[in-house]
Amino acid sequence: MAPLAFNKHAANAAVWLLLLTMPFWLPAIGGYIELGERVVVLGLAAMSLNFLLGYTGVLSFGHAAYFGLGAYGAGMTIRYLVPSTGLGIVIGILTGTIAAALIGPLIVRLRGVYFAMVTIAFGQVFYFITFRWNSVTGGDDGLTGWTRMPLNFGIARYARILLSDSCGVCGCGRRDGLAPALPVWPHAPCHS
Repeated sequence: MAPLAFNKHAANAAVWLLLLTMPFWLPAIGGYIELGERVVVLGLAAMSLNFLLGYTGVLSFGHAAYFGLGAYGAGMTIRYLVPSTGLGIVIGILTGTIAAALIGPLIVRLRGVYFAMVTIAFGQVFYFITFRWNSVTGGDDGLTGWTRMPLNFGIARYARILLSDSCGVCGCGRRDGLAPALPVWPHAPCHS
């Protein structure tokens, strides 16, 4: 292995080691873990858009709708059903997944600007439902009158490590040849 390639791999390994162990050493130096969590979550959203646009050539503006549906699914579960953060997370994931499974078949055959416009339209539908249904979602103020229950058994640290691993898998998949398998969508512009 060439010295330059070795240095690059060593630097990548050092960065990932720091990221994976961050939940353990960041509080010791007075760091703000919640900010790091938000950066990782928004980074995952950005990576998903990069995969969709960069490898299939399809521009989607609907990411925020599913992100919001998952967040409201988790928050409303904790507020209205069961005060359990773990169950709220599971329900939030299922809410976003089910919405994507229902809406995806409606727009999967669209291309180009039509696909982008329909994803904007669905995003706006969810936006207006959220902001107009004040009695359930809280409207402009969001959900109030509830508190997140603490996660015990180290689940929060496990989730942080899992998010870091997801970033690593996305990066390795791009580098190691997963990228050519991604534009399998037959109506993607790269197949035209």
